[in-house]
Amino acid sequence: MVVCVCVYGVLLMLVLHMCELCQAIKLCNETRDKAACYFLGQQFAAAGRTDDAIHFFTQAGSYGSAIRVCKVLHLAHTVFFLFLH
Repeated sequence: MVVCVCVYGVLLMLVLHMCELCQAIKLCNETRDKAACYFLGQQFAAAGRTDDAIHFFTQAGSYGSAIRVCKVLHLAHTVFFLFLH
């Protein structure tokens, strides 16, 4: 499947809309598209899946968002790890 990099975020939203979370995770892990990973991180943060949210925020390069999630939940050890990254 050949897809332009700029549409991965749109594909991710479509996959999530179809309730195919495993497919959305696979898409982000395979493409490493920053916008798609950030969007998926937001979805996980809203659902309370903090480990997954931190993983995808980090994959997106959005360390500030990952640290924000850690601060809300008092995960000091995870913040320390993110600083080392």
